[in-house]
This record gives sequence, structure tokens and C-alpha cells, in this order.
Amino acid sequence: MCQASGVLSLDAVSFSLAEGSFCALQGASGAGKSTLLSLLGGQITPTQGRVFIDGHLLNPNTLARLRPQIGQVYQDHRLVRQASVLANIAAGLAPTLPLWRALTQSFPAPVKARAARLLEALGLEPTLLLRPASTLSGGQAQRVGIARALMAKPRLVLADEPVASLDPQTARLTLSVLADFAREHHATVICALHQPELVATFATHTLNLDQGRLVSTASHAGIMAA
Repeated sequence: MCQASGVLSLDAVSFSLAEGSFCALQGASGAGKSTLLSLLGGQITPTQGRVFIDGHLLNPNTLARLRPQIGQVYQDHRLVRQASVLANIAAGLAPTLPLWRALTQSFPAPVKARAARLLEALGLEPTLLLRPASTLSGGQAQRVGIARALMAKPRLVLADEPVASLDPQTARLTLSVLADFAREHHATVICALHQPELVATFATHTLNLDQGRLVSTASHAGIMAA
């Protein structure tokens, strides 16, 4: 259960997902999808109940140790506008990367190469790495945020409306990258999605929320995630 400012945000939400799953969160605006993702990411703490990642309890005492296993994609991107695209993507390695590298934006060749590969997979040119994030379009910024989330090869990826500002073709490409990541790295992706056709194509599981409660679940084989 999660309660904030006296308002019950989530209640009676209980589920487990196996590695390799691509789970779509569905529900109307205000149903609790973003709150659930924040709970799973450790930004908020449940007032009742527990969260486990790979069998490890997630709480304020374990968050620092588990954070490298969690990649997050935000609706508002949360990029550092004055920093380069490379620095923003490399921030996904922040829990394990020496602070001086982030401060000086001096990254080793393997970090640069992985960042470039992720951009290419998401349909972006690697030349963007040298540009400041402030020059990106909304769709480009969204995909840079996804690249950042995948940079450290996390065990859990939490994506809040990751294709909201993308055209249909780019949205499918982006979700295929997330689905491939889940399968190839034995990770779990939990993704808030509104588009039924994309859920039907990519999701192996769906969780439907209504007013903070889990009202239904389903397991099925997504075409791209099969």
C-alpha cells in the first residue's frame, strides 16, 4: 500500500514477474501507474507491503546497493540540458562510474561505444553524442532517456510512457529495443502504455490499474517479445 498526504495512491497491488518479461501497465490517467513505477524504483516507500527485486528487499537501506539494477525512463526525460548527450546517457552508469568522469565528461572508449550502439538501435545518429541535450527534439530526448536507462544493463527497467512523443513507426522501433533488451539480458521491463495495439504487439504481461487497485492481470505472448 502507498499513501501520500492522506490520500491512498495504491492499495491491494500484488504481483510477480519473471526475468525476460515485458509488462504493460494500463489504466486511465490517475489510476496509479506512475506511482507504482516510482514505488518500484525506490523514489517512494510503501506504507505497507514490500518490494523485492531478484529476491532482494527494496527499502531505503538497500536502495543504494540495488539502484544499479534499476533503469528508469521518465515522462519528462530529466536530461541535463547543458550537458552533452553522451554525458546524459553515461549518467545511467552513475552508481558505478567514478564521479570525476562525470564532472569532466571524460568517458572511456567502451562507454562511448555502448552509448553510440544504443542510439543507433533507437534510430538516432551517433553524432548526437557530442551535442548538448538542449538541442534535442522531444522525441530525441525521449530516446536518449531510454538509452540512459539501458546503459548499465539493469535487471529491471521502469518506463513511464516511453513512446508518448514518438510517431508510430519510431514507437514500434523503440518498444522493440526494450523487448529485445528484456529477452537478451534476462531483464524485466515494466512499461506504462496507453496504445492497445502496442500492448498487444509487445507485452508478455499486462497489469490493469483502476483508482490505485490492481483490477486484472493477463499473460500473453507479444509478437515482438516472443
